[in-house]
Order: sequence, then C-alpha cells, then structure tokens
Amino acid sequence: KRAVAVAADAKSKTYGDADPGLTYQITSGSLVTGDGFTGALGRAAGENVGSYTIQQGTLALSTNYALTYAGAHLTIDARAVRVTADAKSKTYGDADPGLTYQITSGSLVTGDGFTGALGRAAGENVGSYAIQQGTLALSTNYTLTFVGANLTIGARAVTVTADAKSKTYGDADPALTYQITSGSLAFSDAFTGVLIRATGEAVGSYAIGQNTLALSGNYTLVYVGANLTIGARAVTVTADAKSKTYGDADPALTYQITAGSLAFGDAFSGALRRAVGENIGTYAIAQNTLALSGNYTLAYVGADLTISKRAVTVTADAKSKVYGDADPALTYQITAGSLAFSDAFSGALRRAAGENVGAYAIAQNTLALSGNYTLAYVGANLTIGARAVTVTADPKSKVLGAPDPALTYQIKSGSLVTGEAFTGALSRAAGENVGSYTIQQGTLALSTNYSLTFVGAQLTITYASTGMCFGDAGHQILQPINADGSSVFKQGSTVPAKFRVCDANGNSIGTADVVASFKLVRTTASAGALDESVVSTTPDTDFRWSATDQQWIFNMGSKSLKANTTYYYDITLKDGTHILFNFGLK
Repeated sequence: KRAVAVAADAKSKTYGDADPGLTYQITSGSLVTGDGFTGALGRAAGENVGSYTIQQGTLALSTNYALTYAGAHLTIDARAVRVTADAKSKTYGDADPGLTYQITSGSLVTGDGFTGALGRAAGENVGSYAIQQGTLALSTNYTLTFVGANLTIGARAVTVTADAKSKTYGDADPALTYQITSGSLAFSDAFTGVLIRATGEAVGSYAIGQNTLALSGNYTLVYVGANLTIGARAVTVTADAKSKTYGDADPALTYQITAGSLAFGDAFSGALRRAVGENIGTYAIAQNTLALSGNYTLAYVGADLTISKRAVTVTADAKSKVYGDADPALTYQITAGSLAFSDAFSGALRRAAGENVGAYAIAQNTLALSGNYTLAYVGANLTIGARAVTVTADPKSKVLGAPDPALTYQIKSGSLVTGEAFTGALSRAAGENVGSYTIQQGTLALSTNYSLTFVGAQLTITYASTGMCFGDAGHQILQPINADGSSVFKQGSTVPAKFRVCDANGNSIGTADVVASFKLVRTTASAGALDESVVSTTPDTDFRWSATDQQWIFNMGSKSLKANTTYYYDITLKDGTHILFNFGLK
C-alpha cells in the first residue's frame, strides 16, 4: 500500500465565530494521480474558549493507501468585546437614570448576554460621578474591556414665589411665607433664612424681598417677589349720648371706639360738635373735625345731647305781720336749683283772704318760669300775729285815809288799730294801811287780735307829809327840838325827840309799826351856843306813843355823847318817808 502521512493544520477561531475549515497537509507520501481523499477532518465538540483536538474524522484514502494521520488542535480564543458606558446626567434629588452602555468594539455571540450592571461612584450632591463597570461581565469566553463615562448631577431648579400678604395698619406683620411654584425639594432638604419686606408702616404696598432665604448649592433658586399691602385700619367711633340741664354748661362731648382700635401712639385730632340751641330738646352730636390720619378708615356713629328742664324749687318765705298792719311783700326763695342766663320769674304770689289773727296760706298764684323749667312750689303761711300792746299802769299814791285815785294807764308799746279800744278797768290789791298795793290788770282787755302785756305799778298809801294834826305840824320834829336844826342842849341832859304822823284827815297815828327805824347818821365837831333847857327826865330805851299828847316821843340821854358836837338823826317811817333832825351839845 502506498503510505501517505497526513498532518492536520492547527486552527484557531474567536469564540462565537464559525469554525474555520479543517485542513491538512500530506506530510509524507503522495497520492497517485487521480486519487483523492474522501471524508473530512472532525474536531472535538465544544464552543467555549479552549483547545479542541482536530480529529481524522472521516478523512480516508482508498484501501490502496496506508494512511497515517497526525492531529492538531482548533483553539477557540476569547471574544474581545469593548463596552463603553453611556454618559448620564440627572437633576439633584432625582433617581439615578439607568446606567447603560454600548458595545463599541466586538459583539456578542447570539444568545449570549451581559450579566451584572454598571455602578457609579457614591454621592448625591451636584457634581460628576464616574460610571464604573460595577458587576457588568461576560462569560469567560470573552475578553471584556470597559470604557467608563460620568454621571453628572446638575443643580435642582426651584422657583419660590412669595405669598402676597396684607395686614391692617397697626397690626403685627403676618408671617412672610412662600410657595414652591416650580420644582421641588429633594430628600429632607429645607430652606434656610427668611424673607423680608421693605420698611414702613403707613398704608401702602411694600415689596417682599428674598433676604436670606436660600437653599444649598445643590439647587438653583429663582425667587419671584410679591407685596405686603398695609390696609387702612377700620375704626368706628360712637359719640356718647349726653345730657344737661337747661342753663348748665355743655358737658364735654366724648366718644368711644366701638369697633377697631388705635395703633402705636396714634390719637384723634379735632373734636365733636353739637347742633346749636339752648332750649330744652334734643341736639344731634356731629363728627365735626374729629379725625384720624390717612392710615385709618373712620366711621362715625352719632348721638344726641338732650337738654332737660331745669328743676327749680321755690319756697315761699313765711311771712308775718301784726294785726292791723299792711301785708308785707310776699317773697320767695329758690331753695333748690337756680335760674339760668338772665331768666326771671313772672307773676306773683297771693295769700288767702283775712285780717284776723291766724295763719293764711301763701299760694303760687301766677308765679311762673318759662317752659325750660320744672317749677316746684313749696308754700308757706302769712301769719297774722296778735298786735302787741304793752299797757303800763300809772303809779298812784294817796295819803292814809284818803279815797283811791283813779287807776290810769299808758300804752307804752304798740298801738291800737283805728277804731278799736280797751274794755274793762284796772284794779288794785286790797288794803288801806300805809304801804304799797299792786295795781293789777283787773278786767282791762283788748280783742283776741291783740297780745296785751300789762306792766303793773303800785298804789302807795303814805302818811301825810304836810298839814296839821292835833294842833301841830305833822311829819316833822317837834319842840323842844327846833325843826330848823338850831337847837343846842347841855351835854348830859335828856333830849326829847317828839313828832306826829298824820293821815289825810289830820288824825295823828299811833299804831305800833309807824316807825321803822331811829338812828344817828352822822356828827360834826361843832355846836352853837346853848339855847335849850329841858326838864330832866329819865332817858327811854324805846319809842313810845303818848296817847294824851297824840305824839311819838323818845327821850335821848346825852351823858355818853360828846359835847361841842352836832348830832344828825334819821327817823324812817313805815311808808319809807323820813323825818330828819339835828341838835348840838354844849
């Protein structure tokens, strides 16, 4: 047989490619012209990377040949694949986009696929983060080359719009708030800082500015402003209803804030005013100049000033007159209240008719005031009092034994009304002895319209102060003592003092109580020539009445008396009269 040696050609392919043709070379011997191989080489089964024996397979020659086969290998090489990550971007706070990639070199064998996924560098703040291969892989049949890219996190766009605000003048500012009108915040992020508004408190619009309101650098913040509008403060003022009495000064016109309030230290300017007039009635209280600044809306609610009647109480003056006199003027006093302006009363009072003693009511009659007054009248009385008449009895006297004189009297105070007269007569206390007897009113009287006061007097009954009784002068010293005081007696002698007391009829009176006292009243150191001589008698110690001589006698001893002295004596009689005498001693 013809020896032929065949050697398989070593082969290679890339994983996934079709097998190359398995070829061989006649390394020894040759074929006879016209002959040829039949069949074909084969290789060990398998598609993964590796070496696979190239086998003789069905390769053969006819039986005319002795075929020797030398094998080789088919090498499957890893398939080269290049993956390039897609560059990615997202907005801060959004979820990561899918990390994708492209096969930028090589390809996958049908049916094969990647396992795993790309990853990226950690972080969520704005910036670039490398996209990494992560777990992205192919089977070992591949040589995988990874070309990275970046995930770019861009700032998150947020638009903040300030809320339009309003407040009433004088109120505290409302909180300045805002809304996210575009975009949103990520995670638990929050704003820092606050808004601010333009300064000012007067009514108007004030821009609301961004001030310190901010977000972190992960955001692009757009601010849209608004305004704080300060509106006029509504205040309602209600006038206080007022009243006064006719004629009084107006009360202060006041008011109350019945809705709203004033802000800061603001105050009203101006004042209220009322309708003109002073008569009783109702007068509207108007706003007049009462005002607030332009920061307020002022509503005014009026009221009335009511002028009421002025209460006046008139009290009639109690009057009196004496019976028979003309009426006094009927007057009155304002005892409560007073008159206003130059107002005056009209009309006059009147009293009940009558002239006798008694009380007569004083009535208001036509006394009046205008309709601006309430007049209360308090009456009184005109009292006609008894006409005071004082009658004084005339003192009277008579001599013992004489008839009574007429008892007369004088009007010492007061007078009688023309045409009227006394009735009755005076009387006196009974008695006819020497002494004083009260003169009494007796039946002397006037009508009940008089108050009669009686002042009494005395009827005095005395001894006769002159005249003769029993042949001698009465009411004087008798002989031997000279009535003219010229008698001078010898010292040591008895001097008889003799005298008579007579009544109206010339009778000498010898009743025991005629003499009240007998006393020496004074002396003088001198005496005239001795000119008297008396019969020596025994001096008496008492007066005695000599019925024979119808005289009183007292024998005075002079032994104890000084000579050359004049002695003066006073004999006081019961009727108060005196007999005075004197004599000298030598």
